Amino acid sequence: MQIYNTYVDFWIFLTAFPLILNITFGILAYRNLRMMKNANQLQGADHQITLMVLAQVALLLFGLLPFTLFQIYVLATQNMVRNQEQKDQIAFLNNFFGFVAAFEFGVSRLLLLLFLHHFYQIYVLFI
Repeated sequence: MQIYNTYVDFWIFLTAFPLILNITFGILAYRNLRMMKNANQLQGADHQITLMVLAQVALLLFGLLPFTLFQIYVLATQNMVRNQEQKDQIAFLNNFFGFVAAFEFGVSRLLLLLFLHHFYQIYVLFI
């Protein structure tokens, strides 16, 4: 069960899967923008969606990757004997990386909401 938690839960579900999903849907959205007929109404939307996808991938890498690596380290070394100071340091780092991951989640959703308004306006023009 520890191997599952270490490598499947933290590495695949918390880091690799969201990263792959963001890249895949970013590429598909970029491709759909390129397939639109009226290029004058795009007004740099392809550039904006590229920046949005790159920003979300960067947020995922800098927000979730440290948390995931730290959780893997904690699970891999959980059988080691630690004194109280080391336990406190691990608890502090766990809280810090958890906060960074939660902050990344919030910021990425905020970016999505900010950019969706512009893309919705472009989409309405094509309907």
